[in-house]
Amino acid sequence: GMFAENGRRIFPLGIYEVAPKYLKEVRAAGFDAVHMYRWEGDQDDVACRRYLDQCWAADGLRAFIGFDRGSASGEGIVQGNFAHIARRVGALADHPGLFCWYLFDEPETLGQFVTPDLLTAFADLVRALDPYHAVVMTTWGPTMNEYRRTWDTHWTQAYEAPAGVLNTLSEQRRFLENASPITLLVNCNDGKQGSARRRGIAPDPDKFCRDYDHLRACAFIGIVKACNG
Repeated sequence: GMFAENGRRIFPLGIYEVAPKYLKEVRAAGFDAVHMYRWEGDQDDVACRRYLDQCWAADGLRAFIGFDRGSASGEGIVQGNFAHIARRVGALADHPGLFCWYLFDEPETLGQFVTPDLLTAFADLVRALDPYHAVVMTTWGPTMNEYRRTWDTHWTQAYEAPAGVLNTLSEQRRFLENASPITLLVNCNDGKQGSARRRGIAPDPDKFCRDYDHLRACAFIGIVKACNG
């Protein structure tokens, strides 16, 4: 269940929602993988490949790429659009800037519900077309194991202080019957400054609301609790 690169085990550090103008700064800060939410609601594979070009040009940064969920466009995974999946994988699978496929997020949510059978069929299609990149997923709750075949590693959202992270890992491992690799997702988002930035106010790193010691502790929890990134 570990990520590997050229035969070596790696422990990747990734971060969500990184626009192209920040890629070099993020890479210099030590991140290995990035993401943009655009691709979960957009079927422009030419633009998506251009994003991968920009990532790779930033000293080998790579991206985890999603698929159009369809809740807004009406023609994505929720609607059973296999052709979109096939086109996206075919257009991007050979790119060195691709890290993994981010298949779906919380499929049990009523507003974007997808059955385990349908999502498993999507995951199997991705794997058949591209056996070289992992398929990742997030789910919640005691029935999450119904979706087990949709991912190669589960991305566990543990958006709490370190003690809560430990509790969430323990709970989800129980729900997953201790039979799934886990990638740990922790919360480094500053919602207050993010909201201000959307109103045109420049963020101030000195006012970052997250506890740096907590963030470091969560990264080490991921290591000592045998997560893979």
